Amino acid sequence: MGWQIIVVATLYLTVQGIAVFASGKRHWVDLHWFDGHTYLKFGWNWVKAALPRGWQLLLR
Repeated sequence: MGWQIIVVATLYLTVQGIAVFASGKRHWVDLHWFDGHTYLKFGWNWVKAALPRGWQLLLR
């Protein structure tokens, strides 16, 4: 059961990262435009930044 949670979390964060990138808000979570970041990392950074700031999370 534990691995399914990891799979779903990884998928959610990756899709969140793709949405951040597609919306042009990459610079909100990647100030130095580091090319080594993955969509997963963009998603994780977005969620960490969005929760205290009230930014929109991907819900669907």
